[in-house]
Amino acid sequence: MPTAISRARPLRRGVPVCLAAAGAAAWLASSAGAALAAPPDGTLATSFADGGRATITVPGVSTVFTRGTAIQRDGKVVVAGWGLRSCTLNCSGDGNVIVVARYDPATKRLDPGFGNGGVAVTDFTGGGDGDVSREEAHSLALTSDGGIVVAGSALRGATTRAFLLARYTPDGDLDRRFDGDGKALTTVPQANVAELNAVSVEPGGAIVAAGNVSVPYNPAAGEPGFSNLALARYLPDGTLDGNFGAGGIVARTSLPWIGQALARRGTSILVAGSRPAAGSPGQRSEYVLARFNADGSVDRAFGDRGATGADFSTPARSATSLGTAIGVQLDGRIVVAGEVEQTPRGQAARYYRYAGVARYTADGHPDATLNADGDADGRVLVDLGGERAGRVSALLLDPFTGTMHLGGSAKPVDGPFYEAALARVRPDGALDRSFGPLGRLGLGGVSYLDDPRGAEIRALASRRDGTLTAAGNQFGGPQPFLARFIDRTGCSPLICR
Repeated sequence: MPTAISRARPLRRGVPVCLAAAGAAAWLASSAGAALAAPPDGTLATSFADGGRATITVPGVSTVFTRGTAIQRDGKVVVAGWGLRSCTLNCSGDGNVIVVARYDPATKRLDPGFGNGGVAVTDFTGGGDGDVSREEAHSLALTSDGGIVVAGSALRGATTRAFLLARYTPDGDLDRRFDGDGKALTTVPQANVAELNAVSVEPGGAIVAAGNVSVPYNPAAGEPGFSNLALARYLPDGTLDGNFGAGGIVARTSLPWIGQALARRGTSILVAGSRPAAGSPGQRSEYVLARFNADGSVDRAFGDRGATGADFSTPARSATSLGTAIGVQLDGRIVVAGEVEQTPRGQAARYYRYAGVARYTADGHPDATLNADGDADGRVLVDLGGERAGRVSALLLDPFTGTMHLGGSAKPVDGPFYEAALARVRPDGALDRSFGPLGRLGLGGVSYLDDPRGAEIRALASRRDGTLTAAGNQFGGPQPFLARFIDRTGCSPLICR
């Protein structure tokens, strides 16, 4: 079974050590024994599943792309994504389906009380939706009554991609109180692409989701085409909220951005993603963080008239950046994490990839205390493995202490595949070297999951028992997996108890 490892250089063996007294030797030996009994933070929690990892197999679905996870109050783990069914002629539509699975750590298997043998597979094609295909799930959220909401997109007809939402009961059935059949598809007028990438459920059951819409280039009508950040708010019955934005949707040409992550603070809605960098002549992009009011209007008191950015370009390198995750601390400070690709100017074929972290004050200005690199500009780069991070798509933020965990993939050694990577970052933005199998030697900071064909972490779930749970994909399928890591000191006592 694959195990969590660190690529840091190991301690040399065979180095003699002289002790001043036998008593000191005995004390050190007993201390070492006690230390060995407690695995360091960043190693797999071997009591979970099979040595710390579980692979999820979905009958009839050959390929599953994991996109979200959450831990229920009873400790069961929910995973959502989309897949391709293992059939051809007997499949309706194109075989794409939405997949939601529930894993029970107590029994170390899928929960038979959920869906069909622990899995709910939903095909949006059928009935009046015969023209639906290519369904994708990009995010999930839990409702206060134990239900599950999945957000994404689907192709309606030949060329129009629409918002997709599905709501499930706690036992994995489609909740027919939501839009009559548990499923909602929403096309945006004049847009050929509309997709939801992040979702949040309000205490009363209303759903707010963020994503983007694109309008195609139309030279005959003099329309240049554009891609905009979008928000949508649905009432508990699945209808759009007419008091939010324009008929329930916010999609303005003044917001040429992509929305990838969503967070709530009070009645405000925070959205993170990317936008073109100021003065960029080419494809350079930067993080963006925007704040909206409860009615969908832009909060002009935040940042620079509603939004703020983070450009990771330097005089020597240009950067293409995408903020993929967001978290909010108790003091109101906001963290955005994602992936940054830097290209040396004049060397287009060469690039470096990092995890990028930006932190902002509650009113939307760079937080100078995120300063591990000494720049005091509120943003830092985190090397997940030899400057070759792949995807960085997950952030777990301790709201009390500001400690961060970043999940994604990296290529710490030469080889054809990326490995799943999990890093712990201190509140100042530096790698926490006490994290990982070699943490006691100060050489840690990142843990990797070896897999014969590679893997990536796509989502992280909050912890209550000194562990954190990651969900992702094993490549060569791909297939969903869950992994649980020891994390005793990475979260405050109010969370880990």
